Amino acid sequence: MERTGTAQQRTPLLPSTQKVALKQPTITEDDVRRRAYEVYLKRGSKPGNEVDDWIQAERELQANSPKLSGLGRIIN
Repeated sequence: MERTGTAQQRTPLLPSTQKVALKQPTITEDDVRRRAYEVYLKRGSKPGNEVDDWIQAERELQANSPKLSGLGRIIN
């Protein structure tokens, strides 16, 4: 049995007009919740700054995650 074409020949090329969105590492709500709690404990467990703790946790997690991961996906 003879093969007709390779995988590379069957893979379509992306037109230059399509955008490719790179996959970002997923930071879950639980990740943010855990980090926000650590921030809360670090500042003395004083109530009243929950939103600030949450925002700080999100920023820290985003800053510490790799910028590029895996292959991209096509977006329109």
